[in-house]
Amino acid sequence: MHGGLGPWAISGAIAGRDAAARLRARHPDASIVAEHSVDPDRQRTPYTCVMDGLRAGAELGESEVRFVHSPGLERGDPAPSHGEKPTTIFFVAFDAQKRPLEALRYTPTPELLSVLHEGSMDGLAADARRLIPQAPEKLFTIESVSVEQWR
Repeated sequence: MHGGLGPWAISGAIAGRDAAARLRARHPDASIVAEHSVDPDRQRTPYTCVMDGLRAGAELGESEVRFVHSPGLERGDPAPSHGEKPTTIFFVAFDAQKRPLEALRYTPTPELLSVLHEGSMDGLAADARRLIPQAPEKLFTIESVSVEQWR
């Protein structure tokens, strides 16, 4: 698991904790999978730090959190202030027969993207501590999406 306190891991933990609470409230017996949709060239640090946060926040195992390539991201508008395309995290609840029941989409807000992309290596812990008390809705646009939209 992750070795340092940084805003990427903390943002993943906040999203993971929130999504798990929402999905388990409606589907208490469901298993949950998180998919971090990013371009293939971003399947590296610090994006892997988000993955560690997702595992910790949602209490998921290694196989329940994965990177996926989302072709739509290639056409996405650059996020404000740093020019990178936004990433998306999907959380999906599955029944015992592995059928998807519900999906949630978490997209970082401009405020979160600013912290993630404009912070310095020297200030990672301070940036992370600033995120911890924030409401998930301030850091992410959270949407319930159909299973078809997730696929």
